[in-house]
Amino acid sequence: MSRRYRPYLIGAILAIVALAPRLILLGSPSLWLDESYSVALASESVKKVLENTSDPHPPLFYLMLHIWLSLGRSEAFLRIPSALFGALSVPLVFALGRAWVPERTAVLGALFLSMAPMHVWYSQEVRMYSLLTFLGLVSTVSLTRLIKGAKPVWWVVYASSALAGLYTHYGMVGLLVVQGLWLVFCRMNRYIELRFL
Repeated sequence: MSRRYRPYLIGAILAIVALAPRLILLGSPSLWLDESYSVALASESVKKVLENTSDPHPPLFYLMLHIWLSLGRSEAFLRIPSALFGALSVPLVFALGRAWVPERTAVLGALFLSMAPMHVWYSQEVRMYSLLTFLGLVSTVSLTRLIKGAKPVWWVVYASSALAGLYTHYGMVGLLVVQGLWLVFCRMNRYIELRFL
């Protein structure tokens, strides 16, 4: 196999490995209070979801869940999107790690996330946290590519994932601040290298 496609194969294998523990017992236990609230809010009309002010979180997850509810309502089925976003976060950790450390280390980091009890837990909830993690990783991977000189189209990927993250959970603000500081640091470092070395 060409070395060019090797990372994609590794990423696909990592996603499959990560999906397995997230699908085990997906339908149990029953929905708990916060999950039930997610389903209740997403069951409302799109207008009511957008107008709702009692929830402290932005509406993107609830809008996605609103669409998903039209396809099925079993507990396991409702948790599938979270499981998928959780599993897809694992190859993103591999991609991020591969940009900064040797490939074996990146694989190890991704495997740790694939089996991390807390990440598996939140990947089995009808809540927005695995989506937030996924979007945070997409934005960080795209920013890494930009820092390393990728094509400007990655700005579109970065902006889209950052905006989607903000519409998913306000915790995304903290990540964007860190990313901004990181970008400034990298630019200053580059300026110092060009100016004085």
